[in-house]
Amino acid sequence: MAVKARQRLLAAAGELFYSEGVRAVGLERLLEESGVGRASFYRHFAGKDELVAAMLDDYDAEYRTWLRTRVAELGNEPLAVFDVECSRFFGHEELCCELFDVSVA
Repeated sequence: MAVKARQRLLAAAGELFYSEGVRAVGLERLLEESGVGRASFYRHFAGKDELVAAMLDDYDAEYRTWLRTRVAELGNEPLAVFDVECSRFFGHEELCCELFDVSVA
């Protein structure tokens, strides 16, 4: 049950912080949205700053896993990182080479 509370806090924080900003969301609102009690919050995090750091750590781990998987799908070529990132931002891998060719030329 403890892991569920932590996950609910992280999920609620991610949604609220993204839509309203970290500074705009107070602890009371976060507890209300997550359905987690104050004692449970402090059992998992020393404060809001620690929650933000944990959330960013999770996002970083998810991103790195996603990136490694996508690069592996493209044969683990070092330059595949650029194709993967380009497709992430522009949505078209085939256009990425052309964009990079233009920027290098």
